Amino acid sequence: MSLARACALILGIEIAASAGVARAEAIDWSMCVASALNNHPAIRAEKESVRSAEAALRSSRATYLPDVDGDLGYSRAHGSSTKDDYTYGVTASQRIYPGLTDMPEVAKSSAELSAARADLDAVMASVRFDLKSAFTEVIHARETLTLAENIAARRRQNVSLVQARFDAGREHKGSHRRAAAQGGQADFELRQARRALRVANRKLLRAMGLDAAPDLSVRDSFSVPLSPPGRDLRAMAEVTPAVRQARSNLEASNADLTLTRREFSPVVTATASTDRNGGSWPPRSTSGDWSGKVSASIPIFKGGQEKHDVIAAEAQIGRLNAGLRNTREQTVLDLEDRHAGLADAIENVDVRQGFLDAAVLRAEIAQAQYTSGLLSFDDWDIIENDLISQQKVALAARRDAVLAEARWELALGKGLEQ
Repeated sequence: MSLARACALILGIEIAASAGVARAEAIDWSMCVASALNNHPAIRAEKESVRSAEAALRSSRATYLPDVDGDLGYSRAHGSSTKDDYTYGVTASQRIYPGLTDMPEVAKSSAELSAARADLDAVMASVRFDLKSAFTEVIHARETLTLAENIAARRRQNVSLVQARFDAGREHKGSHRRAAAQGGQADFELRQARRALRVANRKLLRAMGLDAAPDLSVRDSFSVPLSPPGRDLRAMAEVTPAVRQARSNLEASNADLTLTRREFSPVVTATASTDRNGGSWPPRSTSGDWSGKVSASIPIFKGGQEKHDVIAAEAQIGRLNAGLRNTREQTVLDLEDRHAGLADAIENVDVRQGFLDAAVLRAEIAQAQYTSGLLSFDDWDIIENDLISQQKVALAARRDAVLAEARWELALGKGLEQ
C-alpha cells in the first residue's frame, strides 16, 4: 500500500472517530504503524527530546569558532559649538588552547544525543509491542467471534438432534436439558465474543494514538511466525536500546570527568579589536585604535573542591560501568528467555493443530454413531465438548505464537519502522 493511500485511510478513521461515526474501516498492519508514528504521544515526546539533543550538540560545537562582537556609538557635545562623534568597532576572540573544555563538551553532548536516540528506539519498540499485541487481539477476537458463531450453530443442531431422539423416546430428559443448556451457553459466548471484539477495537485505536473508537475491520489474519534467527545473543544485546542507552550514559559520564579535571588546566585566549571614529557617519578616520593580546588563565587553588569533584565523577563512572554490565547481562538473559518462548509457541501451534484435527475426525464419527444409536449421549457429549475445547485452544495457540514474536521483537528493541 502506498504511503498516500495509508495516510488517506488513517485520516478517514480519525474523522470518523471525531464525528462519532459508527462505520467499519478496513485497515491493515501498515496503516496501524503509520498512524502510531504520526499520532502516538510517547513517540512525539521522544522525537522532541532527540531534536533538543541535536540542537545541544550543535551548540557545543560552536565553541570551536571565534567570538566576534561589534559596537556602535554616537555622542553630541554642546558648547561654543556643537560637535558630533561617531564610533564603531569590532572585537574578536579565539581560544588557542581551550584547556579540557570544548572537546569534552562536544563528546558529552554527542553521548547525550546517542542516549536520546536510544530512548526513542526503546519507546518505538514499546509502542510496536503494544500495537502488535492489540492488533493480534483484534484478530483473535474476530476469529473467536467466528468460532462462537459456528459453535452456536452446531449446538443448535445438536439440540434439534437430541430433541428428535427425546420425542422418539430414545433419549432421557436429563440429556435433553443438558443439550439445551449448552445451546444457551453457546449463545452467551457469542454475545461475549461480540463485546470482546468491541473492546479489542478500542484498545487497537488507543495503541494507534487515536482517541475514539469507530468500528474497525482488520483485513489481516494470523500469520504464525517462523523460528527465531541465530542465537548470537550477545551481539544482538549490544544493539538493543537498553544497552545503547547504558553505554551512552557511561560515555557522557567519562566526558563529565574530563570536564571536572579542566579546573586543573590553563586556558589560552587570543583577542583582537579595532575601532574608528569621526564627526560624520560612517567615520572615515584611519587613525582608529586597534589592539591585540594573548592571555592565559591558570588555576592555582580553589580550596580543594576540584579534587573532591574528580573523586565523585570517578565514582559515578564506576557505578555506570557496573550498570552497563548488569544491563548487558540482563538483556542477554531476556533474549534467551524470549527466544525460548517463541520457539515453544511456534512448536505448540503444530501440536495443538494435531489435536484439533483428531478432534474434528472423532466428532464426525461420534455424531454419526449417536444419530444411529451406536453411541450414548454421555460419550457423544464428551467428544463434542473436546472438539470445542480443541478449537479454542488451537486458536489461542496461533495468537500466543504471534504475541511471543512480539515479545521477542520487544527484547530486540525492534521499532515501528523496522
